[in-house]
Amino acid sequence: MNCLIAYSDSCRIDSPIPVICMGGAIFEIEHYYRINRQFNQFKADHRLNEIKLRSLNRKFFPGYAELLEGLDFTAIITIVDETQLRSKYAYPDDPNAYAFELLIERFGFFSRRNDSRCLIIHDEEKILELRARLNSLKQIEFDEIFGRKRREFESILDTLLTTTSHFSVGGQIADTVADVGKFIVKSYYHYKDHPKKEIAQVILRKLDRDEDGEMLGWGIKYQPDENLDKAKLLALIQSLLK
Repeated sequence: MNCLIAYSDSCRIDSPIPVICMGGAIFEIEHYYRINRQFNQFKADHRLNEIKLRSLNRKFFPGYAELLEGLDFTAIITIVDETQLRSKYAYPDDPNAYAFELLIERFGFFSRRNDSRCLIIHDEEKILELRARLNSLKQIEFDEIFGRKRREFESILDTLLTTTSHFSVGGQIADTVADVGKFIVKSYYHYKDHPKKEIAQVILRKLDRDEDGEMLGWGIKYQPDENLDKAKLLALIQSLLK
């Protein structure tokens, strides 16, 4: 049985709509040491202390995209539309906690599908809130909506919440994945953000898919999705991958 390590991070935007984006990056433990060295060598070569896509100088984008392309990891993005969440429910969930829950579920799906166990490290300032959500999820044996036994947590070893994981390689890559989620939302609403396109293309190629190659619901989870034009979103992703 393989052992995985998954890092996650989040970002939020107010325009064009208020959303929370969670980004996850899953690595095989045996590959992570090599990835760590490659990533840190890139930072040393370019005299960078850390890589945050939103503040990274654009001149580094091509090299960073090439670096990410050569690294072995799987990406997952969860997006929560805050406006739709408030409209759908009389007592809406906390968007950050909800996006985190969706991401944890997908880490579990990926681990079970690959007969693996996964350790999750999440970079988060609201540690107490997410720790409470995580503890409550672990105690739910059956899905309250669909009435099925929840198995997402059976393949998860533990989840560590910290405010310092962004200094790690996995944390920086997860931050990039979350930022690509933000790029997708802006592109869906016709905002232009071209300099990040080449990095977004790499992350989109690394998104998790099910056995049939389906990306929505697996590599990308958008909630609530009643007003989401899924055909438009898929067309956008396909156009970015060209």
